[in-house]
Amino acid sequence: KNENFGIVIGGHYAGINVTGNKFMDNNCQHGLMAFRGMEKKMKIEENEISSNIGKYMVEFNADSQSEILGEVFAVFRYNVLKDNRVESRKIFAGGRSFFRGTRSNPIDRTCVICFGGVQQVQVFRNLVSGNMQDYDLVAGVKSARLGNFLNAQENWWGSRDPIFIENRIFDFDDWNNHAEARWRPYLIEDSILGSISVSFNDNQTVDLDNLGGRIYYDLTLRRRDTPYVIKRDITIMPEVTLNI
Repeated sequence: KNENFGIVIGGHYAGINVTGNKFMDNNCQHGLMAFRGMEKKMKIEENEISSNIGKYMVEFNADSQSEILGEVFAVFRYNVLKDNRVESRKIFAGGRSFFRGTRSNPIDRTCVICFGGVQQVQVFRNLVSGNMQDYDLVAGVKSARLGNFLNAQENWWGSRDPIFIENRIFDFDDWNNHAEARWRPYLIEDSILGSISVSFNDNQTVDLDNLGGRIYYDLTLRRRDTPYVIKRDITIMPEVTLNI
């Protein structure tokens, strides 16, 4: 149990092994653990991160220029992240942002597992539940390649309900300069050795009262008495037309 706690590993390439630790009841200055600088070879597994206070719990924000040369091995697996919270937004001014520019606004979003920069990390078989941050996962990975996605399959997100899970993940369908988070199939029970979901179908329907995400078929927005509310980026897929 520490005050003003935080671990930041930055700088040049390094091999990192964070295994079998318990991070509990820490009051973080900004966030619990961050990996920055050049890409790192990482194995982060079998850790418990619970009951901490911070804007983020784990941040991956490698921002070097070596992305086009090949991927560096990195996994985040078999970890438990639960019951973490944000006690006061005011004390965290000046932290990092995963959305636009520098995080300096005290109402910026908070997250449990946060991605920025260019490095891909496999997020696999983790138990994420009961956290009070705005999102459990922010897929802010940037890439020079098409088809940019983040592998976040076979994790427990605190529910079997795919709509609940989708609302806890911030990715391409919220802000289309982010990666697509591929979180299906997902664990259907709170166990690292648990069973996985059988459905792989993405919801391609459009909610006219909460417009956002990818539109896969032709759509016409007609005049109506109530306004259309847009809280996320709208991405019109190829061969599709949106008429207003």
